[in-house]
Amino acid sequence: MAGGFRFDLKPEDAAWHPDESANFFELWDCYSLFNDGGGCFIDFFYRPWYPILDYYPEEAGKPLCLINVVTPEGERYVSRKSYSDSEFKASKETLDVAIGENRLKGKFDSNGGYKELYVKMSGENVAAELTYNVKIGAMKMTERDDNLTYFNPVDKKYFGWFIIGSKSEVEGTVTINGKTRQVKGVGFNNYNRGNIKFDLQSRWFFSHIHAGDYTLTYNDSTASKRHSYAHFTPLVLWKGDEVIMQTTNCVAYGERYVIDPESGGPYPIEETFRATQGDMQITGYMGPGVLADSIKITDVPGLPFDQENPCFHSFQISDVTLIISNGKHIEKVKGRALREFLWADQWFPFKG
Repeated sequence: MAGGFRFDLKPEDAAWHPDESANFFELWDCYSLFNDGGGCFIDFFYRPWYPILDYYPEEAGKPLCLINVVTPEGERYVSRKSYSDSEFKASKETLDVAIGENRLKGKFDSNGGYKELYVKMSGENVAAELTYNVKIGAMKMTERDDNLTYFNPVDKKYFGWFIIGSKSEVEGTVTINGKTRQVKGVGFNNYNRGNIKFDLQSRWFFSHIHAGDYTLTYNDSTASKRHSYAHFTPLVLWKGDEVIMQTTNCVAYGERYVIDPESGGPYPIEETFRATQGDMQITGYMGPGVLADSIKITDVPGLPFDQENPCFHSFQISDVTLIISNGKHIEKVKGRALREFLWADQWFPFKG
């Protein structure tokens, strides 16, 4: 596939891939943007992955569940719990994971096509039970049959990330402090695994966007200094369920930063991006939104983060404006975006 993209999916691709090598991590994550303005973020970890989590020694190397529900008013309700290995059950043949009473189960048709995802997770004061009806399937940023985006044949270090379902219609319930409400919206879900220590990157911008008939995802990841700050910049744009743009000619900009008073970390309150492929161009603007999560990561064994040089990770939900041009045809559409930002190496001085 041109540009190193693939859009195929077999049931076993997103199944459990246990590995006993050092630093192994594996997770399945599910994201929803609700029509009422709220959202939901759910993570199933077989082994935690840092630095997208803050570090607690008692959780290291254990299955972990995390749920974060954001209300239409912007309030966050988060629950996080680790489990014993005996409480983890998963299939090596298809997408089917259970951690305690929490469940993640994919449904595939007789031809192996990904059709539905059922997600159930409950925590101390928050819970969700959601069904994802898949409208757009997988997106992989690799041509490898093992779906890895990075592999070093010398030391066998690897990393794999792909989107299992790029767009789904989401329906179900969320419960906060015993009060349940019905929700509808759109969502997507990912799969990640690897055994690399996270010292390869200095920062990244990731966004997943739904705007009218368009679905878009991009990532502008910057490598660390020892890798000469090289950029990994995939972008894919769908109209309906048809891919109309796939390119690595993409760049994202944090136009204005603020400091989160809770974590002390900087994050881009305004962000733009631009991508081109042939005569086609897309630009986007995302303004201030709801800060759905912001964490400070320090003192992870084997990683360079400490109190003087911490890592920060954040999610936002915000409105987005896209301008899509193809020759003389120009279209402007508005929608919503889930935005992720990671700061793993000091980019500019700041005071938290």
